[in-house]
Amino acid sequence: MAISYVGAAAATAGSSSTTTTATAALPTGIAAGDLLILAVHRTSDYPLTSTTPSGWVFIRNILDTGASPNAGQTDLYYRYADGTETTTGPTFTTASTTRWILHCGAYRGGSPTYPFVAEGAATQTFNVATHASPSLTNTDPAAWTVFAVLARGASPASWTPDPALTERLDTDLGTTNSSNIYAEWSDSATTVAADTYTYAATASAASNIGTHWLAFLASDRVAIAGATATASASTAGGTVTAGATITGATATATATARAGSIATWRGLTPWTATDPWAGPDSNPSTTIVGGATATARATTAAGVLQTGSVAIGYGYATLTGNGVGLATLAVNGVGAATLNIN
Repeated sequence: MAISYVGAAAATAGSSSTTTTATAALPTGIAAGDLLILAVHRTSDYPLTSTTPSGWVFIRNILDTGASPNAGQTDLYYRYADGTETTTGPTFTTASTTRWILHCGAYRGGSPTYPFVAEGAATQTFNVATHASPSLTNTDPAAWTVFAVLARGASPASWTPDPALTERLDTDLGTTNSSNIYAEWSDSATTVAADTYTYAATASAASNIGTHWLAFLASDRVAIAGATATASASTAGGTVTAGATITGATATATATARAGSIATWRGLTPWTATDPWAGPDSNPSTTIVGGATATARATTAAGVLQTGSVAIGYGYATLTGNGVGLATLAVNGVGAATLNIN
């Protein structure tokens, strides 16, 4: 099931005077299994801690003290909806008064266990209007991008999202003093290719205080590091990341096992007389990235195991290295493999 956008909601507190409590709003249309992500933005002259609400998982705290004694910070949380949610979210309390913006985004169709392929944070370093995300690598071609950004500045401001992203929320607290904050929530609104990305949102006023959070939402086609996938089949282009194990799954021609993972598959290509090494369990174009272990009943000459990989099976494979020498390696006495030696 492809990832889709459900909705987003914003709440504020402390615009006229600072307060110790704030209640988040949740978007409408939430269904059981949806991924809810909550960004709790606030001003602070020092780190303000609050308790993680019941049923939510703490992701990280981002604190920017670059304009001390003024500062800004963001706490990130997520949960999988159980279907009982209303439009009223959790309440947060701090020991000292502050000003708040709370943004929540809801997404459907992603991984039911591991919400993020990757996530990271950055803070503002210069007094400019452009707020850049950290550089982050996505390894899931069915993932979505989510970018949440906060700035603190004296002038009420609005945001222009990164050209590759769609703005979902744009909230300004509306105060005119240095405690004013403004925040944006945006996402890719579609899948993003496996690559390394940096995004930037631009505010209408410059600020030297900002918190920036970037995440790639994992699709339901990805087994994240440490996970075990026991599904009877993986979909075309499915990716297994480091540390994950697929047991008894069927890999298609474009499946990739990442470094450190173990892929156990039964291929799809039927035997043909013109391909003596292609038995009924062969897969002619599966790629095992360096460091992975491939346990296969058979692979054909088109199967590529890159440097650092190990083939355990009964078939035929090509091992690509960095040298110029060639040697022939028998695999369990049946079939052969070609090894490129340094």
